[in-house]
Amino acid sequence: MSVDDPRVGTVVGGRFRLDDLLAQGDAANIYTAWDEKLGRKVAVKVLTAAQNKGAVAPRRFAREARVTASLRSPHTVTVFDFGDTEDGAKYMAMELLDGTSMDELLNRDGPLRPELVRTLAMQICQSLQEAHEQGLVHRNIKPSNIIVTGLTAGTPAAKVMDFGIVKPVDDDENLSKEATLVGTPHYMSPEQAEEGEISPRTDIYALGITMFEALTGRPPFDSRRPLEVLVMQITEAPPRLSKVCEDPAVAALDPVVDRCLKKQPAERYATAEELRAALEAIELATQPAPAAAVAASGGGTLYQPV
Repeated sequence: MSVDDPRVGTVVGGRFRLDDLLAQGDAANIYTAWDEKLGRKVAVKVLTAAQNKGAVAPRRFAREARVTASLRSPHTVTVFDFGDTEDGAKYMAMELLDGTSMDELLNRDGPLRPELVRTLAMQICQSLQEAHEQGLVHRNIKPSNIIVTGLTAGTPAAKVMDFGIVKPVDDDENLSKEATLVGTPHYMSPEQAEEGEISPRTDIYALGITMFEALTGRPPFDSRRPLEVLVMQITEAPPRLSKVCEDPAVAALDPVVDRCLKKQPAERYATAEELRAALEAIELATQPAPAAAVAASGGGTLYQPV
């Protein structure tokens, strides 16, 4: 990004030289950086000055760093280091991904191929399963938090990002209660929208929404007014994929996505591994993607603003 930023050129943590502003957001900025200790490119996320002054954001940022660093799935972004800049701002250093967010792919190319969606969803399940086994619920699974790598090489891989609002099932830090509602309305489960009990099945619902959008190009519930979307999440049955899209491969995924989107958590898949196995068992009538379409999805190094 060609944006003047006073942090560019500085070194944080005694080892990470910030070379360029990669993504700019309200909560944090992300920089491409050089790890002078290990001689490699990394991404460094730095909390903005406004957020760093708050009572909740620095603690939530620290928890994100600790949680993400504890996860080892190849489909979860890797965190290398965490600390404070010289002026006291929280930062974390993580792997620099050469890929494109699922959100960007959808905006640029439209609905994704069913086989690609299944592959990515199964990988996301692997990331979530590890987190859930550690008692962690992501609470913000959505296309912009999924980075897709390896498309040009024909080896697509998903990386789950942004554990900033992760909630331990036995949360004793009370960070989640500082705000009245946490998450993104278009991807929030009914119990999340009603500020009810959160569980791993909350993430399964959000992954169902993400799969629906990836397959059709739009989320099942949509409105310009976030409150209306929340009401839809709580009260309205989602449209069936088989009614929205005539592609038989998309229709084959309909029962799995529909179960993810059940209003009652007990009616959804119990675990991310159960969902992964259900996706794997589906036989898809697939057609090879045009070479031009695959090439167009190659992307470059990208992180979404936060």
